[in-house]
Amino acid sequence: MSRWDELTHAEERARELRWNAHSGPQSAQRKAENAERDLARMEMGDDVDD
Repeated sequence: MSRWDELTHAEERARELRWNAHSGPQSAQRKAENAERDLARMEMGDDVDD
């Protein structure tokens, strides 16, 4: 998977989890925050452990 595909996937995942967090449990909010953190790290070029 290319770096661009990874970023696109992470952005979609963060958006979906953020949406779910509005009506879901606190764990969904934490997952959204983790996804956004991972996205930010990828944009800076850091490796992200999945």
